Amino acid sequence: MEGMNSRREFGRRLEGAAAGGDKQFKLVELPGDGGEAGAIVPIHDPFGGIAAADEQDARGAGGGAGFAGDVEEESTLGRCGGKAGAGPAKSAKPGGALVKRRAVEALVGHGAGDDERHFGGEFEGGLGHGEMRARGRIPGAGEQGERAAAGVAAPEEFHAIIVSDMKIVKVEAQAISIPLPTPVADAVRLITHRDHLLVKVETDEGVSGMGFALGYDSSVAMMALIDAIYRPILVGADAFATEHLWAEMYRQSIQAGRRGAALRAISAIDLALWDLRGKALGRPVMELLGVYQTRRRCYATGGYYRDGQTVEDLVKEAGGVFEQGFTAIKLKVGKLSAAEDAARVGAVRRAFGDGVDILLDANGGWKSAPEAIGALRRLEEFAPYWIEEPVRADNLRAMAAIAEAVDIPVATGELEATRWAFAELVERKAAAILQPDATVCGGASEWLKIAHYAAALDIPVAPHYHWDYHTQLCAAVPNAIFIEYFLASSGVKMFDSIVANPLKPRDGWIEPRREPGFGIELIEEEVARYRIA
Repeated sequence: MEGMNSRREFGRRLEGAAAGGDKQFKLVELPGDGGEAGAIVPIHDPFGGIAAADEQDARGAGGGAGFAGDVEEESTLGRCGGKAGAGPAKSAKPGGALVKRRAVEALVGHGAGDDERHFGGEFEGGLGHGEMRARGRIPGAGEQGERAAAGVAAPEEFHAIIVSDMKIVKVEAQAISIPLPTPVADAVRLITHRDHLLVKVETDEGVSGMGFALGYDSSVAMMALIDAIYRPILVGADAFATEHLWAEMYRQSIQAGRRGAALRAISAIDLALWDLRGKALGRPVMELLGVYQTRRRCYATGGYYRDGQTVEDLVKEAGGVFEQGFTAIKLKVGKLSAAEDAARVGAVRRAFGDGVDILLDANGGWKSAPEAIGALRRLEEFAPYWIEEPVRADNLRAMAAIAEAVDIPVATGELEATRWAFAELVERKAAAILQPDATVCGGASEWLKIAHYAAALDIPVAPHYHWDYHTQLCAAVPNAIFIEYFLASSGVKMFDSIVANPLKPRDGWIEPRREPGFGIELIEEEVARYRIA
């Protein structure tokens, strides 16, 4: 009975709506009884699977020039433009538009001078993929008459977003490697280039999404995993079934790799699916998730070890960061002796005072808890904001011992994958700040689980790297405290060299793109230039 009432209510909501104009819609004009009204309802009734019996049911009883929208087979997005009737209110059956695809995402009225308070009540449809899901408020037929009597203009246009059961038809993967202008080093490795896996997922509706992950020389191996394990799972599947697809990819590759290259490949695929979803719905990812705060503080990562660099050179580098409005910088530690690292960090603190935050990153360079604790006690006087990865990420016992011994908060997680690994970090009290990387931990789907778990315990998150993704994801959680950023002048993070619309912070704060999906536009010529597989 509830479903039938919902159907009737939906019909009442849409009576008076007229569609017309957009070439993506093949419109069928139906005879009416006078006035300018009509109805648009999919022939696949989302509330109960009951189709309209015939075109006669598509007529609005109170409307004359009624229209039924027949969405072309290849259409993915459509816009129904046209004036809505404001004639006398009469009862009407649910309309029967001949919609070949299975779903209408939303019909939302917009008119000059309109306010949402003038619209009819909200309505809801089924939440399954390919079914009716309402976003917005639709003026009911009775309300149209009331608006006309009151002299209130009717909404001038209605928008329909068509989201069908989009099937994945192709998964493309390629690897690129971008050389650094000059080699740099952290505590454990020399970095001469940055390789990335790029993944593109295409659907039968022509909508596609792109995802990427930093390879650390594993991008070609990730391509092999996609060929052997992930592509067969994806092709033919519903592109919106991200949770199911994530679970299947993880299950089928768990013996090939519970972390590392396997999870990075899953991450890139999952990010591509979220990008695709945003593009299909015409919204940025953060809006699909629910926005908490778009503007986030960011820190500039620098202070790498460079051949021939002096302490004075490091101070000059930090000065360049602060001159651009940043109030936080991250410096590398752990490669040199404790005394030498203390000299580097101390020089930056003395040069710029207590008005800036200094974050430290050891990249797992200290070999044991006692070594790390000894070095950190020499660094405590410079009030570091945090110490990141003081020891190898696998040594949670040592990480917990360090966290208990020093007053500097421990931050870690850039190499961890899945919610279960982060839960263990918390349970072992190995970190005060979590640093999930969406390109490492399992994509946006897994990143959100980690962030929400942390939020339940009031643990802050400060994601590692990749602001193209993390600005969107951090916008949707309450416990994000920082976005990591690399200035192009640092010559360390090179991905922006292939991005046509790179994000730029302003005065140490950064905001996400507003384009659909993640909004990343690649320069295809540059991608081809750096392609290695």
